Amino acid sequence: MSDLRKNKKQIIIKTIVAVTFFALLITLVVFLNYDRFTYEQKGNNVTEYEKVKVTKITEENLYPNEKYEDTVVGKQIIEVEILTGRYKGKTMPVENFSSPLNYNIIVKEGDVMYGRVYTVTNNEGKTNTTVTLYSYNRIAVLIAISLLFIALTVIIGGKRGLMSILGLAFTILSIFFVLVPLVLKGFYAVPATIAILAVSTLVCFYLLGGWQTKIVSAALGTVGGVVIAGILSALAGYFCHISGNNMDEAESLYLYADGYINVKGLFICGILIASVGAIMDVAMSIASAIDEVYTVDNTLTSKQLFKSGMNIGRDAMGTMTNTLILAFAGSYLNIIIYVYQINAHPNFIFNDSNITIEVIRGIAGSIGIIGTVPLVALISSVLTVKIRGRKGNKRNIKAEAEK
Repeated sequence: MSDLRKNKKQIIIKTIVAVTFFALLITLVVFLNYDRFTYEQKGNNVTEYEKVKVTKITEENLYPNEKYEDTVVGKQIIEVEILTGRYKGKTMPVENFSSPLNYNIIVKEGDVMYGRVYTVTNNEGKTNTTVTLYSYNRIAVLIAISLLFIALTVIIGGKRGLMSILGLAFTILSIFFVLVPLVLKGFYAVPATIAILAVSTLVCFYLLGGWQTKIVSAALGTVGGVVIAGILSALAGYFCHISGNNMDEAESLYLYADGYINVKGLFICGILIASVGAIMDVAMSIASAIDEVYTVDNTLTSKQLFKSGMNIGRDAMGTMTNTLILAFAGSYLNIIIYVYQINAHPNFIFNDSNITIEVIRGIAGSIGIIGTVPLVALISSVLTVKIRGRKGNKRNIKAEAEK
């Protein structure tokens, strides 16, 4: 009966802590995003992305492009009804030009698309509104596969699956609605990213296991691995003369920034965010394994547990580094094929800024994983013996006293 009462108390405490974490996050999100730009604040030229429906095709001149597979080029003159936003219900003409690669959108009557609605106001206060097609309506499909992911995670993972989804939600909210506003408000991106990832890691692990030795060890090890990846990427970027300014989006970020923005730091931040998931996986695997080993034999010393953790970590490290390198390679597959296609000289390949960035990303993240292995093994072995060993001694003393 006492064990049941104890478990119930732990569930209540865990729920209160989790709700507190999310309440603080939501408060921070509201505070950082209350002053986001609205359409009225953007001046004379306003671009809105709204849902539109193709009501009529008045002219069509399309033909297949023989050079590129499954592409049609040409022109369509259509009418669309705007379904959302301040122009809802308004019908407008659209000239839809289809190019073979970047813009290949062909519509038919009844299609629901997304369009750019441009509103230009002249000095006399008169407005002119035009519409161009932006993309197919992909939101329904994205929502469907997201719900499928959540459902499978919860069904197969049970309670732990649900907790992992909540942890993921916390991390996504933290990155998109806390980190991004902080960077746009002029905060240094790298320390902000490390702080947010540290808190998110702690919350994710706490939701999975509560306050346990292995949870604390995995969280500390993850933060250490992220810092290692950040330091290495900063050093490599410095000596290779690579920073956020070399990224394709840098010019646009500077152009649309309302104030100061540290684009240079975003290069490192991207590496940290991309690497933290794999680092968390390795850290938790080692910390859990050490915890289980000590549960089986609580006479083991910190040195023996560290050795076991290193043996386990080496196996996990081999697969995780491959995962990370291949993930970065997969995201840049088009460039890899292009380089192979033109039979580029190695000097061109490895001195190109885009390729250098991807190499640094993959290697820095992998070294972050490698550094996490001994770090977590050390932290977990020491904390396990000191904390769990002390608790075990207290229980033994209490049991002897009761006898």
